[in-house]
Amino acid sequence: MRIGINTVGIIPGFGGGEELYLRKVIAQIQSMESPAELILFTDVMNHSSFEGFTCVQVKSTKEIASQCAKEDIDLVFSGAETAPAKLNVPLVLWVMNLYQSNDVPQKKRFWGKSQPAGGNIEDACLRADILVVPSEFMKKELLRLYTVPLNKVVVAPLGVDEAFANPSQCIVQQPYFLAVGKVSPRKNLDKLLQAFERIQDEIPHSLVIVGQPGEDEPDHWGDRVFRIDRLGNTQLAGLYQHCDMFVCPSLYEGSGVTVLEAFKAGAIVGCGRIGGIQEIAGDSPFYFNAESIDSITGVLKRVLDEPEDLRNRRASGGKLRTQEFTWENCAWKTLTAFRKAVSSD
Repeated sequence: MRIGINTVGIIPGFGGGEELYLRKVIAQIQSMESPAELILFTDVMNHSSFEGFTCVQVKSTKEIASQCAKEDIDLVFSGAETAPAKLNVPLVLWVMNLYQSNDVPQKKRFWGKSQPAGGNIEDACLRADILVVPSEFMKKELLRLYTVPLNKVVVAPLGVDEAFANPSQCIVQQPYFLAVGKVSPRKNLDKLLQAFERIQDEIPHSLVIVGQPGEDEPDHWGDRVFRIDRLGNTQLAGLYQHCDMFVCPSLYEGSGVTVLEAFKAGAIVGCGRIGGIQEIAGDSPFYFNAESIDSITGVLKRVLDEPEDLRNRRASGGKLRTQEFTWENCAWKTLTAFRKAVSSD
């Protein structure tokens, strides 16, 4: 089985959860004893970042169909936003979240019907033979938003690297609260900042925010906020391991991979009961209403008052939950999607 992997448009280091998933899964599949042979369709920006794989560089996704014929490809695996429009082989999509489709206002087609502004994603999802998602929540979202049949969807929960469990040094002064993620409306960091500002005069803590700048980046975060754009896993593990709480105030999460990373590192987690998070987190976190500054503030205070034995119990429970979330399991689930697509063709 020869699998064409569409990587066009992925800028190394800036692809977020979709890039993390793709790189981890294809590395696992290549290292496993499986009948899948991977051929990556790359672009000029990312070609050199996939060293060790068989790569075919293309100018755009329009070239992928002709390259499939040349390379004798059995199916194409692609992200929904960059899926090739025309193919003569089955299409399998990975869909990490549908935030834009879920949130954007409606716009009119010229014949009067409405459609989400992210209509290209809907078209791709409806054309695909199989879709791979990271959670049961995302599976239900595809049915709710696009009426995608559930038998077309394979759930492949993301893994978490063992590196986050390895003891690492802390690169900032303690004590602090930690948040990780691109600065965007979905991540809801403005409400976390307001909650922190309400109590910062009562505590010695700083707020550490790690993630790519985005459209919600303020001109000045405040004197008690330590802002970091990017970190490697070892340094990030150190921040998870030494924080008083990892706070995930997101309004929408398809998978909640940062919660898994925090659990693996032994961190106490505060988050909302949203998206795919509760599937992976269970009862281990402090839960809050992510839309309420009062609720987030209350959890920031509560975690500092919790007895050490209860904190240790929460941390142990979180670590235990990560054992089933491995990249090997995720890769096997993805291979199941490939086989399903080829057999149904």
